[in-house]
Amino acid sequence: MSIINSSKGSKLKYYNLYEESNLSYSMNNLIVNQESNSKVEINNFFLDSGFMRSDVESNLNGKEAFFSMKGLFLGKQQQLIDNNIIAEKKII
Repeated sequence: MSIINSSKGSKLKYYNLYEESNLSYSMNNLIVNQESNSKVEINNFFLDSGFMRSDVESNLNGKEAFFSMKGLFLGKQQQLIDNNIIAEKKII
């Protein structure tokens, strides 16, 4: 599990690259907590894996927090790539 805490006014670009054996099983969890006026951009590249599951939770905890997620997911034959994304606006 990875946790990103983005403070007020901060900016982050985060890149994930996964390329594994087609016999592998991978489960990844990412939690992003953002304060006011922060900007987090996530770019995922999943190129190969037997089974890949990715859970991303974005908590927008302040006004004008910005979250962006982009990705390229290339599976073949019987490979499974499963992505779950939750974005919650939690103004405190």
